[in-house]
Amino acid sequence: MNLLILSSGTRNKIVQYFKKTLAGEGKVICTDMSELAPSIYEADKYYIVPRMTDPGYLEIILDICKKEKIDGVLSLIDPELSLLAENEDKFAAVGTKVIGSAYKLCLRYLYKVSTTCFQFW
Repeated sequence: MNLLILSSGTRNKIVQYFKKTLAGEGKVICTDMSELAPSIYEADKYYIVPRMTDPGYLEIILDICKKEKIDGVLSLIDPELSLLAENEDKFAAVGTKVIGSAYKLCLRYLYKVSTTCFQFW
């Protein structure tokens, strides 16, 4: 299983955890927009990518998924979760499963006012 972790930043322990869990049965690949992000150096491979709001960002991520035969993709920053969920069909088309919540749920929790109004019962 190959896993792509987006916007990995300083979350070294998460990258280490996934690498340990996969135990050589796949790769952990990370992205970030900075070469100073320490977590990318924990990964089996990394890519420096533009800001998630840049035009063409999604296509770059989809290209990485195709090139690296990514089975699952997840993001470590909240705003990117809704981008992934909104484009779940595009990831599925290249054989990649988006690991995260549904688009509407991502949006609900991205905005704090709607989060406080949400009831589980």
